[in-house]
Amino acid sequence: MTTAPSGTRSQPRYALDVDCSIMALGATLRARTRNLSRSGISCMVQQTLVPGTEVVFEMALSFGGDEYSEPIRLPATIMWCTKVGPAWQLGARFEAAQPPMGELLEVFLQFLQGIGD
Repeated sequence: MTTAPSGTRSQPRYALDVDCSIMALGATLRARTRNLSRSGISCMVQQTLVPGTEVVFEMALSFGGDEYSEPIRLPATIMWCTKVGPAWQLGARFEAAQPPMGELLEVFLQFLQGIGD
């Protein structure tokens, strides 16, 4: 896992390299995150997703060994998807996360911010 704030956006983005799942159109896709913020996520997938598609991201932080955070599930909308080599990179905007998922996202981001400092 790698973390550091990136970009000059309204919400700080943190580089994040962890496995995640994307539930979309009745299927579950495996993905690898690139960055995460309060408002969205970017990740790499093996197939394209059409902008406007509503999805749910699921991920957990690895603390080493067999220790993981509680999984976080966040509804999102695919905003863009671009071919990068043999894979696809996508960006998604989170929808309003309901408790407790919104609170877990805050814990996630606080943890990432602590690593990046």
